[in-house]
Amino acid sequence: MTLIKVFLCCGSFLSCAFAQESSFPQPQSTTPDAIEYEANLKNDPFEPINRCVLKFNRVVDGMVLKPLSTVYRTLLPSTARVGISNSLNNLKTPVIALNMGLQGKGRNATRALGRFLVNSTLGIGGLFDIASKMGLRGETTDFDQTMAKGGVPCGPYLVLPVLGPSTPRALAGHIMEVIIDPFNRVMIHEHRRNYIYDRVGIQVIATREQSQNLIDVLESDSYMYETMRNLYMQKLKVNVDKPETTPYQGPKPSDSW
Repeated sequence: MTLIKVFLCCGSFLSCAFAQESSFPQPQSTTPDAIEYEANLKNDPFEPINRCVLKFNRVVDGMVLKPLSTVYRTLLPSTARVGISNSLNNLKTPVIALNMGLQGKGRNATRALGRFLVNSTLGIGGLFDIASKMGLRGETTDFDQTMAKGGVPCGPYLVLPVLGPSTPRALAGHIMEVIIDPFNRVMIHEHRRNYIYDRVGIQVIATREQSQNLIDVLESDSYMYETMRNLYMQKLKVNVDKPETTPYQGPKPSDSW
């Protein structure tokens, strides 16, 4: 049973790893994409090992995660699956708010806490996203982005067993999230660790089900390894370089003077 619980905790990364846009053909040497491709290649010193681990992960996905996600989609109607995803996202919000604060985004952190309070109460434990209807839009961030903004390098590209694409910084960030997550702390204090494993297991299956179409595209890509690596490194760059705030487009105070 303990091994099953550990597997479920790790499995969330495999499903999330596939949740990327595809397809990224190997570029020509003179294009801008080729420059980025070469940069990613240089940041992959463990490529032979990574490729072997990817093959292992695909076997695990085919034997375990895909069948479970298929049953999940078959048994539950779409409205139920949306509610479950909303609830799971709501549980992540306190950690998102913490990282917003650590990144110096006080307003975003306050908005995230407001979303959590609204959806946890009026949204019945997060099953319904009432906050978005009230204008409290959802945002996401994590400890990986927080460390990146603090100047911590991501390190080399890694493909971890079951966990999938990662970097040393991303792995450290996830460990911090698991330790700090309020839900986990409460469940450990109440000696109800099984709820933590239940949450992770449901998250794994839900994410895998939502990513089915993207996974199918990746599986048909003859450059699957390169595609996943480039998309993952692109994602890291976008998360670090994206604007801090969206420029204000509304009327200015002087417009009414």
